[in-house]
Amino acid sequence: MNKGDLSIKNERDKIFHQIVNNENLCIKNEEILDFGCGEGFVMSLFKKWGFNSNFLTGVDISQKRIALGKSKFPEFKFIHINNNLPFKENKFSLIIISTVFSSIINSEDRKHWASEIDRVLKFNGLIIFYDMKTNNPFNQKIRKVTKDELSSLFCDYTIKINSLTVWPHFARLVTSFSKSFYPLLTKIKFLHTHFIAELKKNKK
Repeated sequence: MNKGDLSIKNERDKIFHQIVNNENLCIKNEEILDFGCGEGFVMSLFKKWGFNSNFLTGVDISQKRIALGKSKFPEFKFIHINNNLPFKENKFSLIIISTVFSSIINSEDRKHWASEIDRVLKFNGLIIFYDMKTNNPFNQKIRKVTKDELSSLFCDYTIKINSLTVWPHFARLVTSFSKSFYPLLTKIKFLHTHFIAELKKNKK
């Protein structure tokens, strides 16, 4: 991982950590789901922060990534999914969704997965949602998630949004000279390409 990508990751992880600390989630043995978990690196962060591995579950549509995750982190639960989430309603207190919806191009598919995520999240549960707010001109296989769309997908939620992540191509370039440039650049909001949202499920 080059310095630019590492700076981007560290910025995201720092905010993830702040959110879970503010919610006092570490002291509760609550079920946590990583939706689109890949190989399980986000779950490994939560374990590092003191979360019990037994309460961490990752799901992904990629069988290859699930297999790699199981080999790297056998202490976590990895589940391959196709069309639905294989869990009962109101199971999880926290769901992490990191750069997943931008890879779901079809709007109806986004609605379907948002509905499934809502179904398995407890009332007063939290979603941490990190994704792209601008399209990547170099990758036509992904599509940005707008704030309005996020509000529409999760309409019964209280949402707090903050932008972050310096345009990755630019971040890689400038940090090749010095990694100290990134903290300065991230203060310039028009350079941000992503956002992080806290979505609180309102009790019905």
